[in-house]
Amino acid sequence: MTTTPERRTATLTELVAQEIDSVRGRKRMSQAQLARAMGKTPMWVSLRLRGLQAIDMNDLALFAQALDVGVHDLLPPREIAAAASRDANQV
Repeated sequence: MTTTPERRTATLTELVAQEIDSVRGRKRMSQAQLARAMGKTPMWVSLRLRGLQAIDMNDLALFAQALDVGVHDLLPPREIAAAASRDANQV
């Protein structure tokens, strides 16, 4: 009997991290450069961009400022965020 693994929906933290990393890539900025612009260590940035450390609202504002974008630019599309939130509430 074969079983198919359940597909896990990304958490909101992971989705936001993906958006931040996408903007960082478009701006051709390394994680080290981003960390410097934020006044944080590269490890601090790395932990958040890998989804290993939650990104709070203050962090989100720091990322937005360092990337010269609005906070809303770092949020995932509404439908995707809603699905992640729904899945998190079902656990």
